Amino acid sequence: MLDYRYSYGGEREELLAIVAGITSQLISSYIFMVFTLFDILGSSPYFILYGGVIGPVIYLLYRRVPGEIGVAVSFAISPYVSSFVVPLIPVGDEIFMSAIISFLPLAVGVILSFAYLAIAHTVEAFRYGAPKTILLPMALIVVAEVLNFRGEILYGLYLHVLNLLLLIILVYAVRSPSDSVLIALSLVSVFRVVNTAMPVFFPYTLYWFPLIYAPYLISIAYAARQIGMGWRDLGLKISRAMPLYLVVGIFLGILLGWMENQTLGATALIPILDWKNIIILSLVMFVFVGLGEELGYRGVLQTTLERELGGWGGVLISSVLFGIMHSGYGLFSEVVFATVAGFLLGIVFYFTRNMYSVVVAHAVNNILMFGIVPYLSLPYF
Repeated sequence: MLDYRYSYGGEREELLAIVAGITSQLISSYIFMVFTLFDILGSSPYFILYGGVIGPVIYLLYRRVPGEIGVAVSFAISPYVSSFVVPLIPVGDEIFMSAIISFLPLAVGVILSFAYLAIAHTVEAFRYGAPKTILLPMALIVVAEVLNFRGEILYGLYLHVLNLLLLIILVYAVRSPSDSVLIALSLVSVFRVVNTAMPVFFPYTLYWFPLIYAPYLISIAYAARQIGMGWRDLGLKISRAMPLYLVVGIFLGILLGWMENQTLGATALIPILDWKNIIILSLVMFVFVGLGEELGYRGVLQTTLERELGGWGGVLISSVLFGIMHSGYGLFSEVVFATVAGFLLGIVFYFTRNMYSVVVAHAVNNILMFGIVPYLSLPYF
């Protein structure tokens, strides 16, 4: 396993730089509140004040970390990015809206900082010798999903089949040093082929999922065995911190469910909202969809990518592929959301090494989206 982090400082220093960004963001927000309360200079100097506070704080505290400049910029531009997000938030309770808008720049700053570090580490990894053989299969997956997004489903399917043939050649004929990543990448194309080619046997899509994800889970188990991954590598070991991880998963799932509903809109996968249908939906989302996608993208793909590109590179590439594989909805906003959601799930898995937390988050998100929210008329959903 190669470690490219030396050129950007240690992981601890990078996280401390982000903590400094959060602290300075809160400081600047309180200063802005005081300025507004006493009508000092009006609200126009807020953005200047914001960037003026955040940059020096991060630089002075963590100037040993080259990545602190990107973190500082991420937090400094977060109010501007947030201004584009605010109009997408539905009008609800005034206190609720104020809380969301107040914390939005902070959340955006954290996400942008992590994204910056992930991109920086990935670029650095390829500069310092990460295998280039993984680029072509990834490019074929992206092109195939672009075709799928444009409605050229058959051509996209052909390209995924071609990608599987290429991966077989690279793994068994060329004997590439990045065989584990290539095997993991094959799972992406395998899922799309099974998903596209599976006949529809049931009137409800919900009962169609087990037919798709059952063979996909078998493929994941076989790929993990070929790579040499055990239960611990996949994050399936029970730990003492399990209650905390489950709470994090539930909270993240609710947050993502709310966000995705604003992006995609809710479409029920159950005929009526009752306990029987909720239990069936939950079983499908936990055992098949959540477990299948998280084992595939976080457990196998992200972990193998981390060995070649470092931790941040694994999180970034796996989340981008996870997002692009949501092209079937035909909405660019859904692809972007799925990428961000995959990135957040990847970060959680990277730091906890616990598969159950991300499976719970994924399943809770889907249960809210496809079971509960469509039948409710809450102002926040």
